[in-house]
Amino acid sequence: MYKKVLSLYFLDSNEEVHRINIPEVKDTITSAEIRALAELIVDSDVFGFENAQMVKAVSAKVIETSTTEITY
Repeated sequence: MYKKVLSLYFLDSNEEVHRINIPEVKDTITSAEIRALAELIVDSDVFGFENAQMVKAVSAKVIETSTTEITY
């Protein structure tokens, strides 16, 4: 089985980093689309953190995993 996940990292007002994972990201996603998504998430203020506010997006990663089931 093959999986692809987009991990977005954000800095909050307490200078702590938080991660949001988005599963099943399309194979053709571009860095410009990822940046636009991260900025939209920050600007819309839809995620809250305990006693802090999301300040900015700091990085992103596309994580690809392949799993092979072994039968015996």
